[in-house]
Amino acid sequence: MTLRQKIISLVLISLILCLVINSIIFLPSFLFHQNNDLEIDYYNATSNKLPLAFKGYKIIFLSDLHINDGPIYKNVISQCRNLNPDIIIISGDIVESSTSDQNYFVSDVASFAKDIGKIAPVYWITGNYEASLSPSNFQELKTTLKSCGFTYLDNLTKPISKNGQTINICGINDPLFGIYSQEFKTDIEKTIVKGFLDKALPKNLSSTYTILAAHRTEYCEFFADSGVDMLLTGHAHGGQIRIPIIGALFAPGQGLFPKYTTGEFKIKSTQLIINRGIGASRIKQRLFNPPEIILITL
Repeated sequence: MTLRQKIISLVLISLILCLVINSIIFLPSFLFHQNNDLEIDYYNATSNKLPLAFKGYKIIFLSDLHINDGPIYKNVISQCRNLNPDIIIISGDIVESSTSDQNYFVSDVASFAKDIGKIAPVYWITGNYEASLSPSNFQELKTTLKSCGFTYLDNLTKPISKNGQTINICGINDPLFGIYSQEFKTDIEKTIVKGFLDKALPKNLSSTYTILAAHRTEYCEFFADSGVDMLLTGHAHGGQIRIPIIGALFAPGQGLFPKYTTGEFKIKSTQLIINRGIGASRIKQRLFNPPEIILITL
């Protein structure tokens, strides 16, 4: 080997070592920030059915919290407090997993719920992670959230009135609840969802501005057929891993390169807003897909 070749080899080895060392030092920090750098996104209601009394009414929309003892949840509380909402809506997957640890509900979940419940009235629905809980753990979750002032939209509508005018906040359970409870004769999820919608949707849907919270984004076109004015969904986690320019790689129920993972869409007369979520599920790492708080102004 000539002197020149030796010098080139040493330079290449040095570069490789620098890259390896930098990766070891900076990769954990990069991955941490991908999971914890919270983003706030803003949307405005577009319907002409909105009553004047609710002009400027502010709704914080959260989804897929997957609450644990991570540092992001204190930031979520702080940011929600700063946004000063009128109400907060959570569209499912509040819990981290199908845990059997009863302390989880009276520690991590209760701590978060107590703090956020002091900010504004909170309305919540179930996701597939709530459906995976044992009956006793699900009851513990409901008891914990109720004690913190949360309102459970259990396939029902809650009217909200202001200065003599009204809007509807409607919510449905995850379809897995229909499968597990055998409430319906079939396990076809869309049939279950239709049954839940029939229970939940108000009779004054055509005349009163109605917001529907439903966990599963993959059924957004089906939900829009109901004629609700605004639809709030999650579950897709923004695709969890996103590639710049290309977008999301995968979402449950939608497969590869899904269409509906984040942002705002118009489906017929329904304004769809999709939340990327706060936590993570089976894949614990987000990439180019920051956790999200959404503020909606009516």
